[in-house]
Amino acid sequence: MVFTGMPYSSWKRQSQYNEEQERIFWEKESMKRKRENDFIQERIKCDLEFAKKHYQTTGNTTYSIPVNNLPKDFNNLEVNLEVNLYNLIHYVYSDDEFRFFYKTSKISFISNLTDVLNISEDIALQIHSLLSDEEYIFKSLHESWFRLFELYEYNKLFKSKYGSYAPFYKMANNSLLGEIEKLKSKSNFIKSWRNNRFWKKKGLSRKSISKLYSLVGFFYLEHDWDRVSYQKLFGIQTRGDNKF
Repeated sequence: MVFTGMPYSSWKRQSQYNEEQERIFWEKESMKRKRENDFIQERIKCDLEFAKKHYQTTGNTTYSIPVNNLPKDFNNLEVNLEVNLYNLIHYVYSDDEFRFFYKTSKISFISNLTDVLNISEDIALQIHSLLSDEEYIFKSLHESWFRLFELYEYNKLFKSKYGSYAPFYKMANNSLLGEIEKLKSKSNFIKSWRNNRFWKKKGLSRKSISKLYSLVGFFYLEHDWDRVSYQKLFGIQTRGDNKF
């Protein structure tokens, strides 16, 4: 049996050609990433300058959510959002690896929840405390949901171009869904969504319980206030909520 193959000289030229093509490819990718990073750094610089000019700070600032943007049940609430402008700007431009560490928005209810939810003051204080304890969970959920949305959009684009799932899409999708379920299981509010016993023992009526969960849903689960804050303070539309 006779085996034939590419002569050594031809194989060597082919190998050198492949290596050169690979080198050129990675050089182009490196230049592309550098241009993208330069653009992002320039945008960050511009936004910081804008913050200094219009808000006289790149640190903490507070603004009120307009009452006409709130649901009917809560349009008599005074709600403030406190953000750190430096962190807010970096949050918008960061990638998945670092974005979460820049999440900054903090919700504070100026008017008392006792009248809105028809509850006693001590129960209102307990609710504030519980929401504060779970703030990290809510913010983690938002970040996981947003990453899931980004992954879905990327896969949709990939399928339209190549006719198949993006590499590792299913694995990444399942990983994020698992992460979301773990976070939900850590939240007392989410776990007891259909279990009213705890709040009934606290003296809340069925109507008050319903309002309480509407409040938690709207202010803590449905909106990413960092993106809302960026749109409001810098007048720029980003993906996510834009009604504010």
